[in-house]
Amino acid sequence: MRLGDVVRGAKKLPVAPPPAPTIPSKPKPVLSPRASTSFADSFRTALLNWVDANDRPHGGVEGYLRASGIHEVCGRREAIYSAGFYEEVPVQFSLGSRLTMDVGSSMHEWWQNKYLGPAQFLWGPWFCHSCQKVSSTGLMPEKCPVCGVGRRSLEYQEIEAKDDVLKYAGHPDGLLIDFTDAITLLGNLVRGKPLDPETLFELKSISSYGYKKLTEPHAEHYSQVHAYMRLLKVPSALVVYVDRGSLCDWTVKDGTFTAGEIHVKVYHVVFDAEYWAAFEHRIEEFWRARALVDREADPKALASPKDIASFERICYSAKSPMAKKCACAAVCFEAGTP
Repeated sequence: MRLGDVVRGAKKLPVAPPPAPTIPSKPKPVLSPRASTSFADSFRTALLNWVDANDRPHGGVEGYLRASGIHEVCGRREAIYSAGFYEEVPVQFSLGSRLTMDVGSSMHEWWQNKYLGPAQFLWGPWFCHSCQKVSSTGLMPEKCPVCGVGRRSLEYQEIEAKDDVLKYAGHPDGLLIDFTDAITLLGNLVRGKPLDPETLFELKSISSYGYKKLTEPHAEHYSQVHAYMRLLKVPSALVVYVDRGSLCDWTVKDGTFTAGEIHVKVYHVVFDAEYWAAFEHRIEEFWRARALVDREADPKALASPKDIASFERICYSAKSPMAKKCACAAVCFEAGTP
């Protein structure tokens, strides 16, 4: 058989069409079962109940006023309590308030141990969790000078500010060295000159609503830093407010979120001797009112209306911010001007 015969014969053979391409079938969607909420709800309830029953805020130094609440001391109110018009109601912290305070406490730790400490702005005692003791005082060291463990084991220890005469106490958030002159700072470090703290640092976390309205330090914070400045003998303070509800501005473009301006406001408060002198008088009047009656000696002892009138009214009217929050306001303004 010749090659041509083979070719001609091949052309006559039936040609099978190529197999159709295989098209994968569309997968059926896998439906996730709905998450069970019963166990999750039980966990949430059990945990929050424990926090509510066991995690109590620090009560301060017994027998002393808290510096953070010193702005509202009032001898006239204490006299009204001593006269039996009202019973002083202890402050109750709701679970929501406690969780909010914990967020603020966490922010303090960030600023002290992650920001100001490593930036070499913060001065004070540094506790080493490896050594279990305060291992240095001053600026945050690169590592513990005792055991050599790095900064991760170091934690800033707030200094106690305590006045045994006026009977108030508290823990300022920190002390700052003079970081405004970098040349002087570097020279002092090279010469080994002690870096004395010159500025008080006080951090406040605040709601987004309060942050937007903020134009100056709150009155209670102004009083608090004065109490600390007077004890620690520093001439000024920086009061830093952080928006705990929204830490910065956010923009969205093509589904991508971009962080913008941070929500931090800083105010410089200079010690005002005249302001503090008037405030010292208020504290002294508070303790004088507390001494009007000795409830331990005589549980039924009461102060008199004359006693109440001997204390100045610190609210300018019944509509002032402090008066609106005071349970004694009605009696206070009915009692007449002392």
